[in-house]
Amino acid sequence: MAQLLVFSNAKDGRDDDYNEWYDSIHLPDMLGVPGVKSGARYRVRELPGRPSEHKYLAVYELDRDAGEVLKEIGELMASDPSRATDSLDFGTVVATVWERQ
Repeated sequence: MAQLLVFSNAKDGRDDDYNEWYDSIHLPDMLGVPGVKSGARYRVRELPGRPSEHKYLAVYELDRDAGEVLKEIGELMASDPSRATDSLDFGTVVATVWERQ
């Protein structure tokens, strides 16, 4: 079992568009990938004096090999570019896979 953590930001002034896309298109697409057991989204709560590089976080629970799941996610995203959004600041996206020790 592993967790896929995806940190991201919307382009300036595009948060509403980004969140609408994520909730109505991207999250359901991700949950349809075999091996993605669940997903949840978070918004950062900045603390005084501790600015965050990212405003949004998505956490997906994987119940298959992470490499296989990531390959399928990549294939899904490449297969239908119309499911993407121009409101996402792609330059800020950081995705990491975490496993229990």
